[in-house]
Amino acid sequence: METRNRLAQIHTSDDAEAQKYLSKQEHELFVKLRKSGSIYFDNESKHWKLEVVG
Repeated sequence: METRNRLAQIHTSDDAEAQKYLSKQEHELFVKLRKSGSIYFDNESKHWKLEVVG
């Protein structure tokens, strides 16, 4: 779960700023997950969270 750990370390909701912390492949996944609603930025904790369904 390296990507999930990296997402949790990003403390900005800004996509361009978040991209600086991710590899190209991770950023492509980030964009897909964000657009599908599978990840979201938690304003209270100030980091990205993965929406777990199931």
